[in-house]
Amino acid sequence: MSPSPENELAVSNPPSQSDDNYNSSAEKDEPLLFTRYPQPPREKSNISEMLEEYPEEDTTLRRICRENVWPGLGLFAGDFLLFSVIHLNALWEEAYPECFGYYAQCSRALVRSISYTSIWGLMCGMIGIGTLASFKGRRYGSLLTAAIMCIGGACIAITSLIPDQEVIFTSMAIFLFVFGVGLGGEYPLSAASATEKAMVDMYEKQVQVDREVAEQRRAELDNAADKAESGTEKCSDSEPASASEAENPAATTTEKAQPSSPTSVGSGENFDEDEAFIIEQERGQRVLGVFTMQGIGIFLSAFVLLVLLIVFGQIGGSDENRASDYNEMSLEIIWRVIVFAGVGFLLLTLNSRYEYLEESEVWASDAKSRRRRALLNTEDIAAAFSYEKAKDGTEVKDATMKRSDSMASDTSDNSEVLDMKLKDHSADRVASTLSLAWRNYWHRLFGTSLCWLLWDVAFYGNKLFLVKFLFSITQSNYSVLGQAFVATIISGVSLAGYYAATKVIDHPMVGRQKLQLWGFGVVGLLFTLCGFMFDKLPSLALIICYLLCTFFGQCGPNATTYIVPSEIFPTEVRTMFHGISACFGKVGALIAAILFNRLSEVCLLLIFFDVTSLH
Repeated sequence: MSPSPENELAVSNPPSQSDDNYNSSAEKDEPLLFTRYPQPPREKSNISEMLEEYPEEDTTLRRICRENVWPGLGLFAGDFLLFSVIHLNALWEEAYPECFGYYAQCSRALVRSISYTSIWGLMCGMIGIGTLASFKGRRYGSLLTAAIMCIGGACIAITSLIPDQEVIFTSMAIFLFVFGVGLGGEYPLSAASATEKAMVDMYEKQVQVDREVAEQRRAELDNAADKAESGTEKCSDSEPASASEAENPAATTTEKAQPSSPTSVGSGENFDEDEAFIIEQERGQRVLGVFTMQGIGIFLSAFVLLVLLIVFGQIGGSDENRASDYNEMSLEIIWRVIVFAGVGFLLLTLNSRYEYLEESEVWASDAKSRRRRALLNTEDIAAAFSYEKAKDGTEVKDATMKRSDSMASDTSDNSEVLDMKLKDHSADRVASTLSLAWRNYWHRLFGTSLCWLLWDVAFYGNKLFLVKFLFSITQSNYSVLGQAFVATIISGVSLAGYYAATKVIDHPMVGRQKLQLWGFGVVGLLFTLCGFMFDKLPSLALIICYLLCTFFGQCGPNATTYIVPSEIFPTEVRTMFHGISACFGKVGALIAAILFNRLSEVCLLLIFFDVTSLH
């Protein structure tokens, strides 16, 4: 691995992988690339112990909580509430027929807007918060997303207590947009933060292993030298075998004792082929482990609805007399309990981030180096630095020495004078950054955006028109309980796809590109089969094909469209370009939500085949 260039955006040929590549030397103790900024001491709690980075006893549960559960808590809470709204549509049809049945109190446009106002918010948040996080930092962006989601979710929960149905769903459509802004920022931030944290851990593991290998080498050399010295004393009466051995007997023994290749301490031979591969190839699994929390949130939203319907006895009846079997008060309690539970998860996310979230070390290191480069490029930096030297009472050096000192000086970075110089040129630096980023990475941005757009047409189309598909396949009108059960099954299959993706993403025979290509291909073929054989295949075969589409969609394009933008763009624009890619994905979701309402089931299946085959 080669170190990253000094200006990662200004390179003429962008690297094939992410810009954050590191190397370490085991022969000397070099300082770590990422500075660990001191944090104020906190009293340890159960949560802090679970999130402790270097615990005395690291269990599997602690590691999963630290690397996957807590970083993905925002995705879990946000998608739990978002997909609960989707799953609750069938319940609202029974509880509020005036709005969702014959549209007496609520207009048809208002009911439909509930499905896509959140998508508009997602698009705004992905671009807006993703761009802010590129310049303000990951912690700032993560707190902002959690706060906005909490505000939107809390307003939805509070307005749900209003007795007027039209007011409830009008305010819900508005605050779903606000909530979507926060959730939209969660996508680029969770991906970038997980990727950068995995990079830091990989680097530190490699440094630690290299140091252990160096210590083992030194120990072997010392032992060889001791043996050579003792052998020289024993053979002092005899002649050396050759003149070279007589001059330097320790060198010969050292050459024999020195290992031909580095070995792993405590893990046998072939360190370079085994241990190093594991260290460098675990990033994808870490990032997709965070993304799996989205699948858990979607599954739990359907499962909680199913359990509550059973607990309250709202199982429905026959198709003719189904409405009389529901209790309106029980249905209202059920959906409000789910909404308030989602708000509780959001508040937990905000509180935990405020208490325990630290700034990304990769972003902090990159921002510091960019700051120093900007200082050197400022026209009157020499005069400003001379002023700083004069304040300290030291002699002002010549301009060349002042420029070299400014790169090594930490005090200059904190001076008010230099801060003013930086602010004067901040707009030019941002414009230059965006220009260089677009010039070097526009083709990657186009590829990630187009793939995400095509996939979300099928992904959100599946979610929004799930009941429509199943009704056309089985020719039976599901009750609210039946629809919740089906949603739980399909969400469980999706969750299995999330988990499978984490296991194969880093395999040398698979990787990102193959996983995406094969995922699109398999899903496209299955949609083709469902579309053209819709009237010929039995219902069970169609349902199996539909479930396979769901599985390979998650273990394929859904995983790769999330992880790839977090790895192929430089740190300075990582969240911004990830957000732009995700925004184009939500354009596909918007197409599915608005334009597909009037199409037949066969047309939808064939369109899903077309968009997946375009890849």
